[in-house]
Amino acid sequence: MRLFIIIILILTNQPGCFASSHQESSFVALNPAIDATDLYAFTSYENEKSGYITIIANYQGLQDSFAGPNYFLPDSSALYEIKIDNDGDAVEDLTFRFRFKQKLVNENQGLTMIVGDQEISIPFINSGSFFALDRSKLNRDLSYSIELIRNKPSYDYGNTFNQIRDGVILENFAEVFIPEFAPPDQKTYLVPEYNIGSKSVADYNSYADNFIYSIKIPKKNKKSLCEDPARVFAGPRKNSFKANLGGIFDLVNKNLESAENSAVDEFSDKNVFSIALEIPKACLDINEDQPIIGVWTTANLPARRILSNKPKFNRASFTSTKDYVQVSRLGNPFVNQMLIGFKDKDLFNASRPRQDSSNLFTNYILYPALASLIQSNSTLVAPTAFPRVDLEELFLTGFSGLNKYTGSQKISADVLRLNTATAPTAKASQNRLGVLGGDNAGWPNGRRPGDDVTDIFLRYLMGANLDISVAPEKNNPLTDGVLTNANDYLDGFPYLRSN
Repeated sequence: MRLFIIIILILTNQPGCFASSHQESSFVALNPAIDATDLYAFTSYENEKSGYITIIANYQGLQDSFAGPNYFLPDSSALYEIKIDNDGDAVEDLTFRFRFKQKLVNENQGLTMIVGDQEISIPFINSGSFFALDRSKLNRDLSYSIELIRNKPSYDYGNTFNQIRDGVILENFAEVFIPEFAPPDQKTYLVPEYNIGSKSVADYNSYADNFIYSIKIPKKNKKSLCEDPARVFAGPRKNSFKANLGGIFDLVNKNLESAENSAVDEFSDKNVFSIALEIPKACLDINEDQPIIGVWTTANLPARRILSNKPKFNRASFTSTKDYVQVSRLGNPFVNQMLIGFKDKDLFNASRPRQDSSNLFTNYILYPALASLIQSNSTLVAPTAFPRVDLEELFLTGFSGLNKYTGSQKISADVLRLNTATAPTAKASQNRLGVLGGDNAGWPNGRRPGDDVTDIFLRYLMGANLDISVAPEKNNPLTDGVLTNANDYLDGFPYLRSN
């Protein structure tokens, strides 16, 4: 008799459920494939691309490059989503939904070799160099589809489960000139394999570049396409977040007044799974009088999963396809990781931005415990202005004249706000401190890969936007000791380097 184990994921309005961002909560620490680690949203600064918005959602951080034979895969049962609000009500108006899958080659039998007189399945991903454009040497195909849900929430949100709402499957332009990298059909996109090593892939950068695809985006009325195509890339990248945070988690066992380049980047040898979109502004339905958009990313798992004791490749379980539970969420950096209380981190990731005030998450931002912890464990003095309206602007409302939505629907919520009317700053001229450094095209007005968000966060937290009478550290150049700048990244899409 076959044995089945039934797992039901239920998220209610009670704390202590599930969560996201570099293992900051209990559920994602146990389920790293759905852990949203970093989110970027910025006006593209690649040459002649200022009419586009780039959004990058990274998942499954802290990957080691040697972790074969499977390396790291997105969860094929999960729905990975990038959400965009264009009217300030903290409800998604456009959702780009990604579904990933893998399949064995050779009619689902995989690669084999003759050993003695037996035909044996090989134990590795590949049986020879596959950069020679011979995909027959790969044991599996990794692929994904993209669905656009427009003018409505992506789920019928309920108290227990979220019932999925369907959208339009986006087609590629099929402008792939090397047949070996062409998707099998116009509604499928391929993922590059990991950089296994030089014997498998002689030139990984050139190989991975073949997996940047053009996509057709339907207009709001669905009767025609946007004039310009979007671009997409999904696959392994070098971990884009640079920081030295270990000492901070050890009750601030770290000198935050050290030199800005005095520490080692703890993420320098790690990989991440990246989903990158470059979208024409004209396709985002932005009101010219209100050019602010709010961006966040989520991962959602089936509410019901049945595990089998006789699993097959990529079919170790049977899952529901109608009801889902949100288990990961990310807007601004550090909100859940550094501010939300330990007991509520899972609940925060299960919640929607519009619920932030009703779920009392705002108190974690208006009365930040981390600033007090820094004061208790160092010589630094925490700000004394409560509630912290400066942090409310940073994380929940945006700044007047910069990225704050002024319409009647505006809702206080943790989303990454971007003023799409702000001109991009050329890569060579970007200031790593973003708005604090006089560069209004950087965080907290969106976020670029080269924005040094750790240093920016520490300085805002300790009162950079307050009067010195209530924030003695206002002008202190606090730092984690690791410098981030635009030179660490590519000149254009998908911006993040391979490792």
